[in-house]
Parts: sequence; C-alpha cells; structure tokens
Amino acid sequence: MGGKLKIHRYIITGLLLLLCIGLDFYFRFVLNIQIVYTHLFYIPIVLAAIWWGLKGGLGASLLLSIFYMALNIPGFDLAVLSRAVIFIVVGIIVGALRDRYRGAEVAMEESEERYRRFFITSTDCAYITDKEGHIIDINDTGAGMFGYKNKEEILNINVSGLYADPDDRKKFMREMDEKGFIKNMEVDFKRKDGTLVPILLTSVGIKDDKGEITRYQGTMRDITERKKFIQALKDSEERYRHLLDNMPDTVITIDLEGNFTFVSPMGEKLSGYPVEKLLKMNMFDVIAPEYRSMVREKLDQRVKEGMNIPPYEAEIIDSRGEKVWVQILTTPIRDPGGSLVGVQAIARNISDLKNMEKQFIQSQKMEAVGNLAGGLAHDFNNILSAILLNIHRVKRKLGQDDPAVPILNTVEDSTQRAAEMIKQLLQFARPKKFEEKAISLNVMVEESLRLIRAAIPSTIELETRLAEKPCLIKGDPSAITQIVTNLSVNARDAMPDGGKLTFETTLVSLDDSYCRTHFDAKPGNYCLLKVSDTGVGIPPENLERIFEPFFTTKETGTGTGLGLPMVYSVTKHMGGWVEVSSRVGNGTEFKIYLPESRE
Repeated sequence: MGGKLKIHRYIITGLLLLLCIGLDFYFRFVLNIQIVYTHLFYIPIVLAAIWWGLKGGLGASLLLSIFYMALNIPGFDLAVLSRAVIFIVVGIIVGALRDRYRGAEVAMEESEERYRRFFITSTDCAYITDKEGHIIDINDTGAGMFGYKNKEEILNINVSGLYADPDDRKKFMREMDEKGFIKNMEVDFKRKDGTLVPILLTSVGIKDDKGEITRYQGTMRDITERKKFIQALKDSEERYRHLLDNMPDTVITIDLEGNFTFVSPMGEKLSGYPVEKLLKMNMFDVIAPEYRSMVREKLDQRVKEGMNIPPYEAEIIDSRGEKVWVQILTTPIRDPGGSLVGVQAIARNISDLKNMEKQFIQSQKMEAVGNLAGGLAHDFNNILSAILLNIHRVKRKLGQDDPAVPILNTVEDSTQRAAEMIKQLLQFARPKKFEEKAISLNVMVEESLRLIRAAIPSTIELETRLAEKPCLIKGDPSAITQIVTNLSVNARDAMPDGGKLTFETTLVSLDDSYCRTHFDAKPGNYCLLKVSDTGVGIPPENLERIFEPFFTTKETGTGTGLGLPMVYSVTKHMGGWVEVSSRVGNGTEFKIYLPESRE
C-alpha cells in the first residue's frame, strides 16, 4: 500500500511539474509575459527541484534539468540553461544534505536494530537498570537465568537483592563510580528459589546530557559450567600431582637435546639432586659413562622416528657418586601439529631387584660349588686315604734306618695336610651335624676372642660392643668359634700395619620390606653379629667371590681360601646368612644374622 501511494505521489508531482513548465513556456514564448513567469512558475519549479533532490538525490535533479531543457528547445536560450544549472546545483546541495541525513538516519536505525536483535537473542543476560538498581529492561535469557518465567516477572525488581553477598554490590558501585565501567567481575547471584548462580558481570554507565550516570547497561553470563570445568580441572591436576608425588617411579620429560624439562618429586630421591638443580642439567650428566652411548643410540634411532622404546636398563650416578640401577621406559612427545618436541620417560629404581638377582645368583653358585666340592672332596679323600695306608705299609717293611723313610715322611706330612684341607672342604659342602642347643652369642664371642687373642698382633686394637640383653641362638658353640676365628684371621691379614677390629652384637627385628631386598632373609627376630675392620678393603671384582672355596688373594702358601667359605657354610647351616660390605681403603664389615632362640 505504501509503495503504491509513493508512485501516485511521483505521478501527481510530475503532472504538476509538467503543467508549471507548460505554463512557463506559454507565458514566455506565446504571450511573452516574463514577469508573471518569474513569480508564478519559476518558484514552483525550483521547489520541485528541491523536492526531487530530497527524494531522488542528484540523479532526480539532473533528470528534471534535462526534462526542463527538452521542453524549452524551441525557445532555448541562456536563461533556460542557467535555470537548468540552478536545478542541478539545487539537486546537488539538497541531495547531499538528504544523503547525509538519510545515511545517519539509516545507520541509527541499523544500530538500533542490531542492538534490539542482540538484546533479544543474546545467550547472555542483557539488562538495563537505573542508578538505584531497579531493572528497567532485561531479555528473556536473563529472566530465565534467575528463575523467572519471563522478563515481566523480574522488571522493577532491585538488582541489589539478587546479590548473594551485599559487599559485592558495594564493590560494583565503588568501581563504577571510579571507572565508569565493570569488566568480567565474578559474583554470585541468587535465583528466585534461593539457589546461587555464579555470574560473570560486565556493565557500563550511561550518562545524560550533563555527564552524570543515570543508568547501568551490560551483560551477565552464567559461568556454572565454566566453574565446574575449572574445578574438575583442578581436581584432575590435584589427582595427577598426588599420583606423581606418591608413585615410586620418577617421571621426567626431556627436550630433543636431552635437557630435563620436568622431573617429578621422586627424582630427588632417585638421584639425590634437588629437582630445581635437575631442571638445569642434561640427562647425560647423570647417566653412567658406560651407558651413555647406548641410551643416546636408543633416543636417536627409535624416539626420533616416533617409536616407543621397550624398557631398558642402565645405571645412573647419584649426587654422592654412587651408581643406581634404573629401568627406563620412554615415549615420544608431539606438539598439536604432530612434530616431535621431546621425550617422556618413567625411571624405576631397580637397585634392590638387581641386588636380589645378584644374591640369588650367588646363592645358586654357592650351592653348585658346594655340590661340586663335596663330590670332589669325597673322591679325593678316598684317594688320600689309600695313599696314607700304603705309605704306612712301605715304612713298616723298610725299617727306620732305610734312607727312603725321610722321603716317605715328607710325603706323609703333605698328604695329611691335603687330607685336612679336604676335610674342611667337606665341612663346607656338607656341614656336620652340630649339637644344637640354646647358647648366648655374647658369651661365645667373648670366649672365642680369649682363645685367639694371642694370634692377633698388638698393633690391632680389639673392641667389643655387646648387646645388654642376652642374644640367645640355637646352635653349637664350636660353630660360633669357627665364625669368630676365621673372621678374625681374615681381618688380621687385611691390617698388616695395624688397625681396629670390632665385634658387636645386637638384637634386630626384620620385616617384609627388608626381606624383599635380601634373598636369604625371612621376617623375624635375629641376633646380629657385626665384625668390622679398618683394613685395606676388598675390591668390587673380588667381593662376589670371597665365599668361593680356594679363592684367595693372599700369596701362595699363606692361605687356603677356605676360611670365609666356612663362615658362609656354618651360618647357612644355622638358618642365618652373611652380608658383607667393603670399600677399598675403608675396611670391611661382615654381618652375621642368626635366628634368635626363644628357649
């Protein structure tokens, strides 16, 4: 309907304009009356040009000018041209004013329309309040956010009553007075039913002509899900942190150059270095030198190809310079684009496992050696018995004055010594049945030391630290004497220039955690005999062989290599075990664990 009315308006205006131009032509050229034209027809045509300029802009005025000149072709002169130019100028001026006005008007209309659409369709709460806090306008989203069916239910409610904490409203007003706006303020609001909803509030003050704030306009976003997500993320991080803090393994990440970029707290326990220091180090600073090429090869060939590496074992050097066995599992780390940026590794301390493995191998080896030695000793004993029997027969036949008798005596002495060694070897392989009874370890240590004190040089200080409570064990006194004697002789030979030899007894209780790292140990109460010296110590390569029969580092003829094997065998026979620790130049310590007797 509006479109048709506008067309009719243009048709009527055009007809009136044609009438004015026609009358203008008639009066000027037919009646030759110029004054009447000037007053009666020129002004309407100029007004028409203004109106056309307002409605159609410059194009309409130009069309009017061409139309005017076309109708005046018969009497075309300078006056006609000047009037046409006037129409164009009027059209330009009026059109420009019209376009500027219409542009501002359209922009304002479009802005108002965009704001209206935003206000209505926004997924956030859009609102307007007066300075006192009364809600002037709010969208349906905001009404629903606070538990109301529609905005009519919430209009005119004072927003101050929606704050869960009145201090938050005071903070809002204070910042609004200071800055004139609020951005991303987190605050809890109350719903209609009294439940709380966390809100992210943004607001700006609307000023009047005097520059005073009269209204507040802004948005409120329900951040319930965001809060839940943040809390879930915090909980997840806390669980992850708790896992890292309590897991027995060490989690690390390194860059492609091997620099540590992350180390879990267990890394300090594993390496002895503070985590802060490790983060300034390279992984090859702690890998033992003999394993560095192997580890580097695995990283270069497998990880950089994007492949997981099967678990492998290596030794690291801790802050004290001690070697620690670790099992390492590595996986590549990639950025969102798929490029390799580093490596994640889990390092597990397997030193106890390696020690148990070594103890097991040692136990198996000693059992095998014992079986072999027992079999050989039995056969040799039969051979030596036959040799001694025949020597006795020959000596009886030859008589004492025969020159061969001294030679036979020498052979007999050597055979006797060999038989004694075989006897000791048999004792190691197949210990004799000791008379088992409850005896005091403290008493037996003191008595044994009295017997052997003369064999210990005065340059060696002998110290005893015996437990105050009786250390009762079940065994044979001669077995304890063998242990004390052999360990004392061994310590004496390790201190040729003198030193200190200490015997100490104590009661200990061993639990499952200890027994898990000691192959021969079983949970229970034990009497512990410690024998330590300040001698030359035992090299690592010899430490694993000291209990093997006939193994000795002494010069030929000064030791049989059966003393420590006898200690091992006798202790084992009484249900105990032996532990030894030594460092070259720092002496040696033997620990003899014997089950405590309750009898």
